[in-house]
Amino acid sequence: MSQPELAMSRVRAHLLTIGDELLSGDIVDRHKAWLGQRCRALGIEVVRATTVRDREDEIIAAMRAAAAEAELCLVSGGLGPTTDDLTTIAAAKAAGVGLARRPELAERLEAFFASRGRALVEANLRQADLPEGAEILDNPIGTAAGFALEFPPALSPSRCLLCSMPGVPRELHKMMREQVEPR
Repeated sequence: MSQPELAMSRVRAHLLTIGDELLSGDIVDRHKAWLGQRCRALGIEVVRATTVRDREDEIIAAMRAAAAEAELCLVSGGLGPTTDDLTTIAAAKAAGVGLARRPELAERLEAFFASRGRALVEANLRQADLPEGAEILDNPIGTAAGFALEFPPALSPSRCLLCSMPGVPRELHKMMREQVEPR
């Protein structure tokens, strides 16, 4: 949807931030406030904001809850290469699809690490795996691409669009402004 379409249709949004560090207080969660302000500016009604731990089952449950009540779910965090970065696999499971390695993302990661004289390890290469059917949200300033995934009608009568973005603030902000808002 374009910005005017989003504003005119009064889309309902669910904001979902992911990370143990947010719940422990190690990192202040400023993403919900910033995303809420962006939504308000676009005329999107935020109906819920949730933070969950880095637990696959909790992420899946939160995504399914969002898909049941909103047309848009904006997710931040959990896209990196570490073992607690579970957003991508959780989104695939929540939507009932598998993961697929995206060659264009794998090539970008290989080039990124080669330019720094570093080897690309499987943990980093996992960032090229996205839910089947997801559209890539480009991240020109980091290694973690985001993705946009529409939930099937059987799981979301409103066909919720889940837009998953990195938890790194400058990457999130750029992706939201340049990749998500133009929809």
